Amino acid sequence: MIGKSYFLVSLLQVGLSQEWKGHTPREVTAQDGLCVQIPCHYSYPSHLANQRRDGVWFNTEEEIPWAPLAFHSKDRKHELPRFRHRTRLSGDLKDGDCSLIINDITREDAGPYFFRIEFDSGPSHNYYPATRLHVSDFTDKPRITPAEIIEGKRVDISCTFDTTCNGTAPVLTWDTPTDVPGSVSNTVTQHGVTLTYTTVLSLTLSPKHHRQNLTCRVRYPSVTSERTLVLTVQYAPQNLSMTSHDMIIASLINIIEGNSTVIICSVESFPASNLTWRHLSVPMNRTSSNNELWLVIPHVTPRDTGDYECVAENEHGSVEGSITITVEHAPRNLSITSLDMINASWINIIEGNSTVIICSVESFPASNLTWRHLSVPMNRTSSNNELWLVIPHVTPRDTGDYECVAENEHGSVEGSITITVEHAPRNLSITSLDMINASWINIIEGNSTVIICSVESFPASNLTWRHLSVPMNRTSSNNELWLVIPHVTPRDTGDYECVAENEHGSVEGSITITVEHGPRNLSMTSLDIINTSWINIIEGNPTVIICSVESFPASNLTWRHLNVTMNRTSSNNELWLTIPHVTSRGTGDYECAAENEHGAVEGSITIIVEYATRNLSITSLDMINASWINIIEGNSTVIICSVESFPASNLTWRHLNVTMNRTSSNNELPLVIPHITSRDAGDYVCVAENEHGAVEGSITIIVEHLPQEAVVSISRSSGGITEGSNITLTCSSESVPPISHYTWFRIEGNTSTQLNTRSRTLSFNPVTRENDASFYCTVRNPLGNSTSNITHLDVQYKPEISRESECSRKSEGVTCICVANSNPPGDLTWHLPRANISDNQTHGRLVSWWVRDGHLVIGSLILTGPQDEEEVTASCSVRNPHGEAMFKVYLWVKDRDFSEWTVGLLMAGIILCAFVDGILIFMYVKKRKAATEERDSEASDIALSPSPLTVKNQGKQNRLLTDPRNTTRDTNGEGDTPAPPGHSEDAVGGSAGHGNTDKHDNLLYANIIFMKPPSGDGTVSREEDTEYAQIRFQQN
Repeated sequence: MIGKSYFLVSLLQVGLSQEWKGHTPREVTAQDGLCVQIPCHYSYPSHLANQRRDGVWFNTEEEIPWAPLAFHSKDRKHELPRFRHRTRLSGDLKDGDCSLIINDITREDAGPYFFRIEFDSGPSHNYYPATRLHVSDFTDKPRITPAEIIEGKRVDISCTFDTTCNGTAPVLTWDTPTDVPGSVSNTVTQHGVTLTYTTVLSLTLSPKHHRQNLTCRVRYPSVTSERTLVLTVQYAPQNLSMTSHDMIIASLINIIEGNSTVIICSVESFPASNLTWRHLSVPMNRTSSNNELWLVIPHVTPRDTGDYECVAENEHGSVEGSITITVEHAPRNLSITSLDMINASWINIIEGNSTVIICSVESFPASNLTWRHLSVPMNRTSSNNELWLVIPHVTPRDTGDYECVAENEHGSVEGSITITVEHAPRNLSITSLDMINASWINIIEGNSTVIICSVESFPASNLTWRHLSVPMNRTSSNNELWLVIPHVTPRDTGDYECVAENEHGSVEGSITITVEHGPRNLSMTSLDIINTSWINIIEGNPTVIICSVESFPASNLTWRHLNVTMNRTSSNNELWLTIPHVTSRGTGDYECAAENEHGAVEGSITIIVEYATRNLSITSLDMINASWINIIEGNSTVIICSVESFPASNLTWRHLNVTMNRTSSNNELPLVIPHITSRDAGDYVCVAENEHGAVEGSITIIVEHLPQEAVVSISRSSGGITEGSNITLTCSSESVPPISHYTWFRIEGNTSTQLNTRSRTLSFNPVTRENDASFYCTVRNPLGNSTSNITHLDVQYKPEISRESECSRKSEGVTCICVANSNPPGDLTWHLPRANISDNQTHGRLVSWWVRDGHLVIGSLILTGPQDEEEVTASCSVRNPHGEAMFKVYLWVKDRDFSEWTVGLLMAGIILCAFVDGILIFMYVKKRKAATEERDSEASDIALSPSPLTVKNQGKQNRLLTDPRNTTRDTNGEGDTPAPPGHSEDAVGGSAGHGNTDKHDNLLYANIIFMKPPSGDGTVSREEDTEYAQIRFQQN
């Protein structure tokens, strides 16, 4: 349909074409990523001037079906998706302006475009020819306006970008050196259709940013372009450097005398600096080009030594540096000086004095100086062209020639001086053929000896021998003197001195003559000695015994005890025997023997040790171990207490702190017990003491006997034994040795039954009424056995209504029997509408009687139905300290047609029935004595089968319905449970509705079924779970 419409419009345009005109360029070029405007003006017939119109641009050469739309002024949804939100008209169609703007140009937008005008109530027209859009690369770049940049000063650099597109705005950003902080401000201005985007970067630059790049980048969603500016930062001179091939370090140049050198001074600055070399504050040359200046010295002499300054300056500042030139040459002018000098080559020094000899030289670099003596280097240095030789204490060994040698890489020089030393005598020596070491001569008594004294000195010394400070001989020649002793005696023992002296001093030496002989005068001493041969010492104390002797050489001394060597020594002719802690084992004789190669001697001393009692021991033939004696009752025993001590101890036996016997001789005391009884069991203490101390020991006597009378104890609470609690019976008996076997028995009637347990305890967890019985135990040890007393478990429990509880109907009335089992037996009470009966009595038409038999309580209630009452309720409750049980019945009686003789007959029957019931109860009690009641924990059926009764009715038949409730509850229960509703007169079958007075009722039986009434039957609910018994009479 759209294609046909365009076809019809085209036909219409043929007829009206003389008034339809359009003006568009044949080609338009746009840059990728920018915008483009296709200029368009159109005209149309004047009669359509007031018509509403829509403009449409097609992205095709001419109209074809389903031609793609680039713009639709009315419905933009017809536009191709890629043109949406990117195309618009720049003018107003009413003014004939149909120019199209396309934003965010892409390569895909290239192609033909033509315009179409559509009038709402008129024709449409396509304007041809189409305009072809070409898309070129994005080539527009931003412009950076340069500015003068001076280091440290803030500068604003602007970047602008012009565009005619007012669609997507370009984003201008800066790429700056990484360490340059700056701020950016952006503005947009418009001049006609041109939009100018400007970004201003404000920053502070330093010299290191000189010649670095600063980039301004313009970015559209799909294209970017940028322009880069190389920064020129003006800054003062810096980093001044001076270099040379002869440079040693950054500030020093070494040049060999006679060589040439070149020193280059360079600096960093912009603009270039003026450079100047100065030496001794005098300018040498100058330049202002290339930031570099050369200093050339063609022939270096020592006068060129010194500092050279290079100065660089421009309009922003100045900087300078300096370098030192040193001229190298070989050492020269070596000299040796000293305060002790006699002439230029000789020094005389007295021994012991100090001297300093200084060697100095001129050279550069500094020479290595060395002092040598006897061709051996003494010290060395390479700094300051000077070397001191210091001899702090001159000795004769320092005599001789000393050479000083100076050298560097350019040459060497040397000089020498001679030292002579005067000194006092020294190195005195004493020698002899009998010499042991340098100071000691050993001579056997009676032999002869020669001792020679010699010395070194200049000039020669005077020598003298002295003994005991008396001169023996003297000489002054040859520095040597002999001492001759032809026959040595002990009096010659001692020190001999040799003295040598000259004008510078003296020296002496000595030697000791010892005369060898055998040992003599052996002695033994001690602080504990009593006389020369006996020492008394208390045990624990220390003692020292000193053995000394006279002999030479020193004797080998040995202490012996019991022929065993204790210690030995060969020095100082003395040997100490130290016993730090004397014990009784130290008692005895101790010998000291002294011997050397010339003879031997010995002596002895006796040590006696006193000590306190010790090693107390207790022994017996009946002993089990060191502290325990087992004796069977009736036997005898002997216990012996013995001890070691000196002097002998006093021994005492004690039992229960009572002294039994005592002795002080022989360090032994026996204790005799002729007939052992249980009273002799216990600890026995033996005490031994003397003046040095006391000790005691003990032993335990255990008397073995038959088990004592066994006792059974019960663990229970103060309230007695209650069914459901935990009970433990414990069998106890005193026995030595301990009980080895336990046996439990249960007594039932006249029979005793052994239980299957060997434990000391018998536990009931929990106890039940079946455990209500008597128990005893027997115990046994290896010597015999014992039987305990009989203990009865009286298990108490709350009342429970027995199945024997029943109600029966007779012509005289109703008889109810209530039987309950409990421990202790409970109290029985009958509950009636107007009275509670708890003992044997007659109350109106009621006769009550009850009796206890063991755990049973049995009661009966005889009721004659009143003539004027519709309903009678009766219940039986039995209560003891552990709870309560209840039996409840509902009785219906209707007797309006009874005659008076019937009432009399009924009364007579009731009395007879009471007598018969008494006999029945007595027989029932006899029957129940041997049996115990079993209680059902859940609801159970109770079948009552009373004796059949024959009832003769006069007039209307009497009906009886009983609804007993067997309710067991705690003694704190409240009230009776109300009778359930819904009972009717016809609950028991019969001919009540027919009035047949001649028909006798058959026998009636009661069947009690314990059950809970169904919910919703009108029964009043209780908090406790009540079980109801319904008694239904059935006709046979």
